[in-house]
Amino acid sequence: MEIFNEIIFTLVFYTMICFTDFVPEIETKVLIGWVACGLVASHFIVNLSIMLYASCKGAKKTCLMKRMRKK
Repeated sequence: MEIFNEIIFTLVFYTMICFTDFVPEIETKVLIGWVACGLVASHFIVNLSIMLYASCKGAKKTCLMKRMRKK
């Protein structure tokens, strides 16, 4: 997961270079902006889904432990 985060951050930072005068065409900057938004959105969705999965797994384990204690 740590490597995935680093790769996404690196790709986003590389797209930020294209917003300087290095790329003169506005249309290209707009396209690269959409790519950067897609990278950030996918990063957010992947991290959020992993956190939700871990939370649900922990809640299920807690419920099972409480049920076992009652018996």
